[in-house]
Amino acid sequence: LLLGAAVAGGVAAKQWAASPTGRAALDAAFIRLPGIGMLARKIETARMSRSLGVLLGQGVPLLTSLEVVARNITNSLLRDAVLNVQARVREGSSIAAALGATHQFPVFVSNMIAVGEESGTIDAALAKVAVAYERDVDRTIRTLTTLLEPILLVVVGGVVMFIVLAMLLPIFQLGSVVQ
Repeated sequence: LLLGAAVAGGVAAKQWAASPTGRAALDAAFIRLPGIGMLARKIETARMSRSLGVLLGQGVPLLTSLEVVARNITNSLLRDAVLNVQARVREGSSIAAALGATHQFPVFVSNMIAVGEESGTIDAALAKVAVAYERDVDRTIRTLTTLLEPILLVVVGGVVMFIVLAMLLPIFQLGSVVQ
């Protein structure tokens, strides 16, 4: 009965996570996680900036570019933000103002896009944003892996110690029983 309830709960949780409401809730929770959420936001920001810059640089219309970029974003919260930007731009807003109004992307991005809009080089501004965030993501991942090595070493040492003690402790206890 307990096994059946666990399986049914797992199936229900999987279906909920696959639904649009569940996916949005999980993505919102993931993006709010300390450390990992900020890293995911930076990765998505770099991906969005790079894609949008390339599309605009190749002459793809802005609204079409925003739609393509939104489809390539994996986090549904940020995808909805880009679709919101597209709707605001369609209504006549600037990209920087629309992006800043979503509060999902860093202020640096909207400031750089504003500068690009004023100078007529949005694609170059987006490329600079992408380079900055890609560099920041690389640095963060390098730092995390550097910190992870000693932690894993301690965990593996603890597992080995547990196994050795589990094997040797009965032998020592057997020796005391014999005497």
